[in-house]
Amino acid sequence: MSLTNHADSARYAGRLKYLVYTSIASPDLTEEGVQSMLATAREHNASAEITGLLLFRSGTFIQFIEGSAEEIDQLIFRIRRDDRHQDVRVIIEEPVDHRRFPDWRMGYRVPLEPNSLRQANVRDSFRDITSDSRRAVVERAAREFSLWFKVTEASASH
Repeated sequence: MSLTNHADSARYAGRLKYLVYTSIASPDLTEEGVQSMLATAREHNASAEITGLLLFRSGTFIQFIEGSAEEIDQLIFRIRRDDRHQDVRVIIEEPVDHRRFPDWRMGYRVPLEPNSLRQANVRDSFRDITSDSRRAVVERAAREFSLWFKVTEASASH
């Protein structure tokens, strides 16, 4: 099933689709449910050549995904129909020439809670993505999370 229309096909010809969305977890989703969802996503993403990062804090997901336009369109369609996700909101959707997460079939992190960030005098990029409607603010926060994830992955491997 192809969800990509002709205009999108031309827009994404030879390019990847980068998509960032937020959603609210269903109230009955447990940590075990999140881990099960991650295992399934990693298996699917490997076969579909989708890479990305999933953030989860206080019942809210932010996911960064990239891959072929058709695969990304099919994935977001399934996510919208998944009862573990409510209020799915796509906040960035654009063609890109290279992957931001080339090595991660689905990275996963739980960012610090707002109180910890305030104590450290750090801006809350998670809140910026989920609560701010200004594209520049959302894109800056998305870039910051991409960099943060790369840095935490590098430090964890040492």
